[in-house]
Amino acid sequence: MSTSLTFFGKLEARVSAINSLLCVGLDPHETELNASSSIEGGDEQAKCDAAYTFCKTLIDATAPYAACYKPNAAFFEALGDHGAACL
Repeated sequence: MSTSLTFFGKLEARVSAINSLLCVGLDPHETELNASSSIEGGDEQAKCDAAYTFCKTLIDATAPYAACYKPNAAFFEALGDHGAACL
């Protein structure tokens, strides 16, 4: 198997292409989601939608600079059953 097809091969290629080692954590804190979307006390799907929007906005803003992204599973698990699908 070619190393370019492995995770580490892809990571090396991305690091070289953008000359960056930045890894962006995707940590959708429930307090930030509540503040940005008025979903406090809302249902799981609304919270997951807000988490998706939060992460997508962060990814779009950092895509030119980030070598990779690391979602924090615990934050998605805290969103209930829909959290895994959102992740």
